[in-house]
Amino acid sequence: MQPPPQRRTAGSLRCCAARVLLPVLVLLVPTSQAQVAQPSAEAASMQHWIVRTGDHRARPFVIVDKREARLWIYDARGQLVESTAVLLGSARGDASVPGIGQRPLGQIRADERTTPAGRFWLEPGRNLAGEDILWLDYGAAVSLHRVRPGGPQDRRLPRLMTRSAADNRISYGCINVPIAVYNRSLHAAFSSGGGYAYVLPEVQSLRQAFPFVQPLAARAAAARAQGGVEGAQPRSARAGRVLPRAPLPLLLPPVAPLALPLVPPVPPVPAPPVD
Repeated sequence: MQPPPQRRTAGSLRCCAARVLLPVLVLLVPTSQAQVAQPSAEAASMQHWIVRTGDHRARPFVIVDKREARLWIYDARGQLVESTAVLLGSARGDASVPGIGQRPLGQIRADERTTPAGRFWLEPGRNLAGEDILWLDYGAAVSLHRVRPGGPQDRRLPRLMTRSAADNRISYGCINVPIAVYNRSLHAAFSSGGGYAYVLPEVQSLRQAFPFVQPLAARAAAARAQGGVEGAQPRSARAGRVLPRAPLPLLLPPVAPLALPLVPPVPPVPAPPVD
């Protein structure tokens, strides 16, 4: 996909400014110790389903809770590595406007600046300035990247440092991560082989955002019925593991796997992220 010249120029100017100021911002963000906050209830339930079903295909993954404006990073085993506050699209909503990735920033209305929800292949790439990023949705020009300074009125670093999630909505749709967190936990895990991103919805229901899933309890009941022995511990046909008798959270096995690559696709033509 080759963006129109107008978009390339706008993106290049923003990225050039970022290259000058990023070294300064690095000094302002702590890098000494990874911070780990417990996931929200929905994020914890999603992580449980991902690991139990093997949906992440033994790749690292992130879960983003848009209501909390927070991201959790997991390794290939599903173990929590780090968590952080993030900046998100300024508009509420769970879908990108069709064709938004081909439009210059000046033509994107305030109500169109959404961060899409759902499951995505988190693909390593670079923008026109040569900065490494992780594509969330290449067609919509939405990526996960280091926080950029933006304009003085944006106050992006202060927004990341406040306790409230209400002021973390400032981007055009991209997920902005503190520079130290990106360098420490995201670059190393995702830059070579990619991984998955699960972005929880804020307007839609979980079933609308993740239509390929059903409650885990239904899966266990179906496996038990196939086993033919009441009360026996059924085995998961997909993972080959014994399912416990204890009740499982009402979140999700896939009825049909989503067609996402097992290996990273060929990197697309570099393009500037939305913001």
